[in-house]
Amino acid sequence: MVDYTIMPMAWNEPGGGDGKRRDPWGKNNDTPPDLDQVFKKFQEKLRVVFGNKKSGGDNFGTPGQPSGVSISSGLLLTIVILLYIIFGFYIVKPAEQGVITRFGKYNRTVGPGPHWYPQFIEQKDIVNTEESLSIREAGTMLTKDENLVSVEIKVQYYINDINNFLFKVIEPEKSLKQAAESALRQAIGHNELDFIITAGQLEIGEQTRKQIANTLDSYNAGIYISGVTLEEVKVPEQVKAAFDDATKAKEDRARFIHEAETYYNKIVPEAKGLAQQMLQEAEAYKQETIDGAIGNTQRFNLVLPAFKKSPQITKTRLYIEALEQVFSNSSKILVDLNDGNNLIYLPLDQLMKSSKSELTSEGKNVKDTLPDQHIRRDEPSNIRSYDRRRES
Repeated sequence: MVDYTIMPMAWNEPGGGDGKRRDPWGKNNDTPPDLDQVFKKFQEKLRVVFGNKKSGGDNFGTPGQPSGVSISSGLLLTIVILLYIIFGFYIVKPAEQGVITRFGKYNRTVGPGPHWYPQFIEQKDIVNTEESLSIREAGTMLTKDENLVSVEIKVQYYINDINNFLFKVIEPEKSLKQAAESALRQAIGHNELDFIITAGQLEIGEQTRKQIANTLDSYNAGIYISGVTLEEVKVPEQVKAAFDDATKAKEDRARFIHEAETYYNKIVPEAKGLAQQMLQEAEAYKQETIDGAIGNTQRFNLVLPAFKKSPQITKTRLYIEALEQVFSNSSKILVDLNDGNNLIYLPLDQLMKSSKSELTSEGKNVKDTLPDQHIRRDEPSNIRSYDRRRES
């Protein structure tokens, strides 16, 4: 085989022995080259490169020149090679990664920047690994308390492992939708309807996200679930009327409970305050009674020596003091008789009524709050002691 090699020639290489600088076409630099000669020499070089021999004549009738078919084939091949090289270049953006497979088998992963690969031998797959993607999944599902609910969710994700995403799972997006539907049905089936449509949407979304992530991790899908949002939660139209009635009944129940709690919070503190007040009053009455009894005991003990010395005088004095105490705290009716003797009448029934009315007017409500035996009746007791002394 003959090796046709074109040796490059420097423009300033001396030639012809004249010491002048020559150009690639053998011309002096003093005169410009002839365009026809340049084109002919270029054709001759292409013929030598592609191995075409000279012929005695061609379609144009010029002996010793390459045929038109050979020139066209060479130009076409050159264009094809240039296009093959040009179309082999590609650019990977900063947020993307490229996976190169050679004859269908993984070869390498390329990062951002310009790259080249031989087409028909290698193939490229460029995937944005930082873009947040999303899918939607909806359906009618059964809750824990056997109610139907229509739910629509939005799953946000991005690709965190491009090799697993492309080669470990055949259809990653389809697997993601199936995992999302399964996880959503599981989350809805473990919660009651009231919780789902009120305060449980965030919690259910988090439960669904974790379940989807666990499923995709077991597949090595190369997908990271960034969030799950419940877009719409409602009951089906077929049961909406019954559901509205049940909701209204639950609202009424909650309202009644709230009103009862409000009444409870109002009445119980008042009752506790009243009970505490009654205990304090009873304690004060107890202490007052004890102190009065002690005082009376001490007073009688002081009177006892005088009584032993002069019993009649002491009795008379006690009698007079008792009358003064009784008459000073009660109403009196004086009746003027014809014989000149004045009779003092004590209306005991009226005194009892006035005593009770005075205690009631002061806000103590003695009759309602304390038993009758605990009511202090100084006047009747004094009167009874006076009667006993009088009888003695």
